[in-house]
Amino acid sequence: MTDYRTPYFPPEITEDRKFYYLKIHPEERQIAKDIQFRQWNGEIKKWVFPKKISVYKELVEKLKSKAKIFKITEPQDETKANVNSPNKNSNLTDDQIKELWQDFKRLPKQEQNDTSSFSDNKSLLIQEKLEEFGESIDFLKTSLSSQSEKLDSLLENKNKKDALMLDEKSHLDENHLNEKIDDVVNKYFRQIISDGPMLKDNLKMQSLLKSFNINQMTDFVLENHEIVYETLLNIDKNNPKSYNRCVTDARNERYYFNDREGTVDLYQSLSIMLNCRNALGHPKNKSKTRKKFLGILYALLFSETWAKINQEN
Repeated sequence: MTDYRTPYFPPEITEDRKFYYLKIHPEERQIAKDIQFRQWNGEIKKWVFPKKISVYKELVEKLKSKAKIFKITEPQDETKANVNSPNKNSNLTDDQIKELWQDFKRLPKQEQNDTSSFSDNKSLLIQEKLEEFGESIDFLKTSLSSQSEKLDSLLENKNKKDALMLDEKSHLDENHLNEKIDDVVNKYFRQIISDGPMLKDNLKMQSLLKSFNINQMTDFVLENHEIVYETLLNIDKNNPKSYNRCVTDARNERYYFNDREGTVDLYQSLSIMLNCRNALGHPKNKSKTRKKFLGILYALLFSETWAKINQEN
């Protein structure tokens, strides 16, 4: 039997200006979970920690001796920083912080150097794909409109028999055109969803993506939602709970890294995905358009959240 478990690798601890980063083997993830302030960032497959002295000490104590890479520095003591500050007793209030943030957002884009990230690039990529999809749909709508005008002209000048024949042909043409539109939708949404790096290496997810069909959204959503729910349950395997409780507890614990500007809120997305799943699983009406809308909404949110919550087995 093939062993799909991740080969062992020793921990790697690095840093940037704001955070410490820990890459650790899945079988040792409990070490990371026991360190205060930890957050999982599935996009980079690392645990993220704020730069605090207490966190630095825990990383040194628990991981330095066994780490392959340990390249972090101790943050400056906040009390010493205040002593060296021109205004020793100055502390920003919440209102002052909000005001500074509003001033920052009013800066020209080129001055907001710290707001660029992998998520921004991903958002731009999704936007480009949607624009391509929109252009294709516009072209097909124009074609349909042109065909309708020609049929109207013919119906005015032909006898009843010819008109009936043309009407039958128009239905065939319209059905054929609708099939082409569905093909375009399926193609672009499969591409959008599969852009995430976590999906490219996951055989089960690849299989689900191939089954994406705009006319069979219920099956796609229900199958994916079970995988999402199982992933949330893995946060605390010894304490089974409902989907909503999993999301609420993860939010309260700040379990997932959710501090990237330019993306939708991770926990709101997970809640909306549940609403879409329930609406499709227990429909109050049989509207095909509504099913397509809910399925597309779920698929887009799934592409944003899966890479952030998935952890290796």
